[in-house]
Amino acid sequence: MRDEIANLITASHSETEAQAYRQWEPTLAQREEIASLGTTVLRDTRPVPGACALMCAMWVTIVGARTGLAVYLAAGNLVVDGESVFGSDTGTPEIASMFDASQPDWDGHAWVVIGDLLGDLSIFRTAYSPRAHPRLHHAIVERFGPGRGLLIDDPESLAMAGLQYEPKYILTKKQVDSLFLGALEVFKL
Repeated sequence: MRDEIANLITASHSETEAQAYRQWEPTLAQREEIASLGTTVLRDTRPVPGACALMCAMWVTIVGARTGLAVYLAAGNLVVDGESVFGSDTGTPEIASMFDASQPDWDGHAWVVIGDLLGDLSIFRTAYSPRAHPRLHHAIVERFGPGRGLLIDDPESLAMAGLQYEPKYILTKKQVDSLFLGALEVFKL
C-alpha cells in the first residue's frame, strides 16, 4: 500500500513529498506522540455521525503544528470482511472535487496515513453507534471489544483483522485546513 499512497501524494502534493513519505519510518516516540494527539482529539470532540474527515483533519493539523511531522489525510473506501461498508467506485478526480466544497452525501471513509501505518479516529465511534453498519459493528466488537477509541496499525495487520482500507485520494493542505475550520465549528471548539 505504501507505493499506492506515495502515488496519491504525488498526485495531490508533489513528488518531493512522496519521496519524503517513502523514506520516513516513524519512531516509537513519534508514534506515541501521534497517538496521544489523536486521543486528545477524541477527548475534545463529541460523537458526531459521519465525522471521520473532520476528526482526521483535526488530527493531521494538530500533529503538523505540534510535531512538524508530515502525516496525511486519506479518503477512500472501507471494506469489512469483503463487504464495502463505506465507499463507492467514485474516481480520484470526483473525490478531490468533493473536498473542495462541502459534500454531505459523500459515502467514503477518511483516515490518517502515518508513514507505513494507518490511523483511524472514528472507526470505533462509528461501529459502536446505534446506526452502525451491522457488518462493521459485528467485526469491531468481535475483534476489538467495546470501549475502544483510537486505531493505529499497519494495513496488512488490519486486513488480517478483516478491515481493508482502500485509499483513493490524499487531501491537499488547503482541503485539510478547510475541514479543520469546519471541525472547529461542528465541535464548537
